[in-house]
Amino acid sequence: MKLASSEKVDFRKALYGGTALVGAIGVIAQAFHLVDAGTVDNINDLIQAILQFVPTAGVTTAAVILGRQAKVPGMLEPTPAPLSPVEQVINGVQAAVNAKAEAAQRDADAGADLAKIHDVAKSALGSLAEQVIDSVLPRI
Repeated sequence: MKLASSEKVDFRKALYGGTALVGAIGVIAQAFHLVDAGTVDNINDLIQAILQFVPTAGVTTAAVILGRQAKVPGMLEPTPAPLSPVEQVINGVQAAVNAKAEAAQRDADAGADLAKIHDVAKSALGSLAEQVIDSVLPRI
């Protein structure tokens, strides 16, 4: 099994896991009388001193994540206000009109292309080709 690379380690998970592990080791060591209560108190004081850096680490983590998000276009831009139902209908109708106009333009372009092909085929291939083309294609 491949271990996670250093780029994939989540700092917060590592911090929480490490803190829980140290605390568990302290409790187990005290339960089996491997260390006395004074030593555990000293370890607890050390852990509390280290954990005082957690807010700083949290702010630093937030700054790093915010920096990454700032590199994504549109990530930090405000969300536009939702459109009213009337504006949505107007925009939908306008989009439908535009789509219909574009479709009509594409049909006109296709008709012009077919007419060109029809003319070229008739002139290049002769009357038999003209009869075949006229039987297959509608008259333009």
